[in-house]
Amino acid sequence: PGSRATAIDIPGAGRRWRDKCPLSIEGVAMSVAQEAAAVRAEDPTRTPFIFAVSLGGMIAAEWLRRDP
Repeated sequence: PGSRATAIDIPGAGRRWRDKCPLSIEGVAMSVAQEAAAVRAEDPTRTPFIFAVSLGGMIAAEWLRRDP
């Protein structure tokens, strides 16, 4: 109750369909991390939670490996 979810698209997909997608999981993870930082800056009181599957899971794993 009271939770709020924000979907973050990877470059080249969803609302970011016009953005050039990096050619590595590392590059995509860095892009997603930047998007998440912008969302977090809007409301620093939100508790971050990552839900990711398939390719998103690989991206999340790389992101967390670099920035736990």
